[in-house]
Amino acid sequence: MRWTTLLISSITLRRWRSQISLDIHSINIVQFVCKLKREDTVLALKLLAVEMSLKVIEPFLLSRLLLQFGDASSNLLAEMSAVTCTPDGSLWIGSDELTTIERLFPVDHHVFGEHESVAIANFIELFDQDSEIDIEGLDYNEPYLWFTGSHSTKRKKTKGKNLEKDIHKLSEIKTELNRYTIARIPFSEKKLHKSCPHPTHPKKTCTAACLKKTDEGNILTEALKTDSHLGPFLSNCIPSKENGFDIEGLAVYNNTIFLGLRGPVFTRVGDYSGNRS
Repeated sequence: MRWTTLLISSITLRRWRSQISLDIHSINIVQFVCKLKREDTVLALKLLAVEMSLKVIEPFLLSRLLLQFGDASSNLLAEMSAVTCTPDGSLWIGSDELTTIERLFPVDHHVFGEHESVAIANFIELFDQDSEIDIEGLDYNEPYLWFTGSHSTKRKKTKGKNLEKDIHKLSEIKTELNRYTIARIPFSEKKLHKSCPHPTHPKKTCTAACLKKTDEGNILTEALKTDSHLGPFLSNCIPSKENGFDIEGLAVYNNTIFLGLRGPVFTRVGDYSGNRS
């Protein structure tokens, strides 16, 4: 039997002019006891029962980061959607509305600035030069900076001026192919490269690359169309805001890419004890 204490945090974003402040607060401390089948390295990860006793404490400020973007556009300041860091201490930030990745350098304690905007099209071939990538996940796994688009569709917005036109717009589903991008860019000697020697294995060459494209997305979405759970949402182009397919996060470990989904949400999930939730 083992007791574990977990500190859960929240992030509050404050924006003014060309700066953003990230306030990191604690929410509560959760203590729970895990009953393990036996002290085996593998089976220790399989919890047979969890009894949770919540001890809620008042939130308190853990840390604060100041992000300085200079004269950055409102699309960036209002639509930040993903962030990661590289070994040199730089922050890399993705936006919903752009085809660039933003870089901030550490300029002081908990302050990042000297903003640079990096055009993704300089490293990989996009579907087009106009539509947004809708970056929803960023991660660094040596020697690559990885990112993913949302892989989502959206219904056209109405303007509320002409009823007949608005009704027609509601029947149209918009697909922006740049959203179907999963890519990597080599990072070495404190900068991104289209191609460069591996930083620790010089005989190897690192290259920028993206998941193979198709006419309607990429080979991932084509494969998932055959999945019994996700296939109907992709094949019928259900918009993300209507419980459609929507990638919202990315993590890379060794040779494995993990994608977090915002949707679709399956609301009827069993708890394996005979109950339904």
